[in-house]
Amino acid sequence: DNLTGEGEGDDESLLVDLVKVPAHCDKIVFAVSIHEAEARRQSFGQVSNAFIRVVNQADGQELARYDLSEDASTETAMIFGEVYRY
Repeated sequence: DNLTGEGEGDDESLLVDLVKVPAHCDKIVFAVSIHEAEARRQSFGQVSNAFIRVVNQADGQELARYDLSEDASTETAMIFGEVYRY
């Protein structure tokens, strides 16, 4: 983990091969939480520069991006994104 929010690029990444997702799965949810947040008195309000983005692995093109806003300042867990099958 990058604990300071400094530096360029992604700190964590997940690779999802949509072709391999079973046909019965209609949705993939990307949830994040702060480990032992209450005991450590931490929240997303203390996280700088957090974002989620969708990137085409083949060409590196960023398809979508969402930057965490101050609206999440008291949250300790949240859904960062969802992908639906249509």
